[in-house]
Amino acid sequence: MKRFIRYILLFYVVLTVAAVVFVAVASAQPRSDRDHSAPDHWYEAWCCDLNDCRRAEPGEIRWTPEGWLHVPSGSIVPEDRVLSIPDHAPEADKMMMHPCKADYDIFEDGVLVAPKGGLRCLYKGETGT
Repeated sequence: MKRFIRYILLFYVVLTVAAVVFVAVASAQPRSDRDHSAPDHWYEAWCCDLNDCRRAEPGEIRWTPEGWLHVPSGSIVPEDRVLSIPDHAPEADKMMMHPCKADYDIFEDGVLVAPKGGLRCLYKGETGT
């Protein structure tokens, strides 16, 4: 009977240690619901996954009647996927366009909205180009 109690106690200790380690590792991971991977971390998480967003080069983004054209990829970002740069972003960022690349095909309600290599969204600076 004593041996059985020792096994139960050992199992409890191992389980407790495993739970503590799991919680410590999980809390050390970056949260996906905050802005991340950007200068001062201002890009929204749904649009920018890791290092997908950056300042655009001059001439990289052009307006067309269909939406904003990302010249290198040929992607057109419709107005409903164009975001304003938040007030808390650095002033230099507010003057630029910021394309956010899709690293994989992105679907919404079964419809492809951003093919791999295209843009999932675009942050529009005050200059608009």
